[in-house]
Amino acid sequence: MANPGFLRSTDGSDADTGATWALANATMTGAVADAAAGNTIYVSDNHAESTAAGITLASPGTPGAPLVVLCVDDTGDPNPPTVLAATGTITTTGNSSITRTGCTYNYGIILQCGTGAVSPSILMQSGGTWWEVFEQCKLRLVVTGATASITFASSTILASRLEFVNTTVRFGATGQRMAPGRTNFLWRGGGIEAGGTVPTTLFIGASSGGLAGTYEIIGCDFSLVVAGKNLVDVATNRAGGVFIFTDCKWIGGNVTVGTHAGPGGSTVRALNCHSGDVVLAFYEETYLGTSQNTSTPRLDVPDGADDGATPFEMMLSPSANVGLFMPLKGQPIMRWNDVEGSAITLSVHTFIDRATALTDAEVWLEVYHLGTSGVPQAVHVTDRRALLAASAAQPASGATWNNAATNPQAQILAVTVTPQERGYLVGRVCVAVPSVVVTADPQLHVS
Repeated sequence: MANPGFLRSTDGSDADTGATWALANATMTGAVADAAAGNTIYVSDNHAESTAAGITLASPGTPGAPLVVLCVDDTGDPNPPTVLAATGTITTTGNSSITRTGCTYNYGIILQCGTGAVSPSILMQSGGTWWEVFEQCKLRLVVTGATASITFASSTILASRLEFVNTTVRFGATGQRMAPGRTNFLWRGGGIEAGGTVPTTLFIGASSGGLAGTYEIIGCDFSLVVAGKNLVDVATNRAGGVFIFTDCKWIGGNVTVGTHAGPGGSTVRALNCHSGDVVLAFYEETYLGTSQNTSTPRLDVPDGADDGATPFEMMLSPSANVGLFMPLKGQPIMRWNDVEGSAITLSVHTFIDRATALTDAEVWLEVYHLGTSGVPQAVHVTDRRALLAASAAQPASGATWNNAATNPQAQILAVTVTPQERGYLVGRVCVAVPSVVVTADPQLHVS
């Protein structure tokens, strides 16, 4: 039977560093203590370390020379090992946390934190500038305490980065969560591991200061986030983090829960995330409201937006916080332009159910185009009313919408621009009136 333990092959000249599996360190703490920046620690696929005390793994690595930790097949004791594995475990029991600091790349490691009705945490970093990657790893809160968390960093940590690659997380109680701090986070592949308890809310702001980073989650499986569950608590995330979910799967839970704290609060964006065979799904929520794609109502005009087969529209639902100087903005609508030096008119169709039409102080189109000759400098143009002018109703469009509205109002928003360079035109529908749902065709029409 192979010997469980650690081997640091980049300096195997003396027995103290674990030149063979028989001489390997018995714990990850010991292996990290022996290591230097740029070294590699090999973890046996049979390793099953457990301690009743909290552990701190203080990596000596730097961003340019991280400590590398690889779980490997130790059969035959090759040096260096040649086959990767993903079964080595590091476990704490009782009310014992796992804390990590420094710069480390990890492959195939399983971290299991605590036992019983207590609330220790897996704390990714507690000090200093750091960078850490977990690939093919599993992070598990075994404890059943309601407030245990996988915490990324405290509110004092700046200029730091954490990355998950095909890595899963598991929880032991509905009140547990992932608690990002002031760091940038990228999660590519993986998701919530089956076999545990799905939290009521997956991401919730750290109690020591909330969010101030960017959190990109790409290609993850959140199918366990079912009805009654949520991805992000926006009320707790008071420092203004940006969550971007792209190409992810979930069944029917809420994207967000809670009331946004203020204009600089969290932004949550879901791009092409759905439980079924649906492409071009879009959802964005901020303090100012939500913008999302919908398949109904359907606009009956040529060249409307579609996903290649099915027409879709954009629905903007402003909160009570919008106004002339702080509108809810829909997703960017892009179109390639080959015109140079000639005026063109760009327009977007909109629809509301209201007795009176919307004015140019309530809804408008803003467009960025390459309007500066010789350089790719954008020019901003809008049909919002001038600041000292009186409001006027936006024009009726005459378009037909497949909608059983009581007071249908089909309008068109239009601006005229004179591009000086070939490139993309970018338009956004802006809504500045509370409690009026505006449906827009996310297609820039050119005339």
